[in-house]
Amino acid sequence: MVRAGTFRDRIRIEQYVAATDAVGGAVKEWVEVATVNCQIAEISSRVYERTGGGSETGEGSTRIKLREVPGFSIDPNMRCIDIDRGEEFDIVSVSPSRTRGEYTLLAKHGGPRRS
Repeated sequence: MVRAGTFRDRIRIEQYVAATDAVGGAVKEWVEVATVNCQIAEISSRVYERTGGGSETGEGSTRIKLREVPGFSIDPNMRCIDIDRGEEFDIVSVSPSRTRGEYTLLAKHGGPRRS
């Protein structure tokens, strides 16, 4: 059983759908599958390089815990968007928790940061 207040973050789970534009070219389109409450915890982060514009490029690993979403299964081809911060997470792996009905996602995130 999960304690009250543990899942205080909200994410939108999106799935990649191949579509075509007006010219007939392939377009990457993300479609919302579900919006759920979860717990987002930073595991680690690295800064790779500092660019001339004063920004840093880095990557972080994040653990996202959530309850099972009825009607579909989560796979690594999906992504999560933190609704409050707008941060994007690419799902690396999906593991069922010891407790039935919960999942733990390992996700990567990153991009330029302004100093």
